[in-house]
Amino acid sequence: MNSRRKLHETELYVEPLPEEESRRPFNSVLRHADTIAGFRTAKHGGQVKKWYRVYAWISFLLFAGTMIWNAVKFLRQM
Repeated sequence: MNSRRKLHETELYVEPLPEEESRRPFNSVLRHADTIAGFRTAKHGGQVKKWYRVYAWISFLLFAGTMIWNAVKFLRQM
């Protein structure tokens, strides 16, 4: 037996865990946080209700419009 073999030649190949198995600890922490909070929170944008996203966009556009309008009024007075 050759003792000068490289490390990758001596180690056994281990199959990677499936996606679900590798994320199990992370998912259990999220589930625990939801239990503590008393309700399920959105983890990404696709889980936010559509009416809330529309409301957020309208609010943002109104805020940006108001800021632009005030800036234009201020610049006209100069």
